Amino acid sequence: MKVFPRKKLKPFFFNLIQATIEISSGYVSGDTLISEDQNSITGTFNSASGVLLLTGSALIDDYKTALRSLIFLSSPDHEFTD
Repeated sequence: MKVFPRKKLKPFFFNLIQATIEISSGYVSGDTLISEDQNSITGTFNSASGVLLLTGSALIDDYKTALRSLIFLSSPDHEFTD
């Protein structure tokens, strides 16, 4: 029986190329998601559908940072309910 030394594996670093964020419930025309371009990631909000598309080849952690920095602005016509 051969015994092989245990090798340390380097962590995998995966790049994403896009992420889609959708206001899926209660979207009112005029609601907006704002993203700040950062770490090679740019955001484009489609006000007709309520979808924000983040694009750019970047690490998963960079996408997490971009998601944490999103800002939601509600329409003046938006009525919030509990």
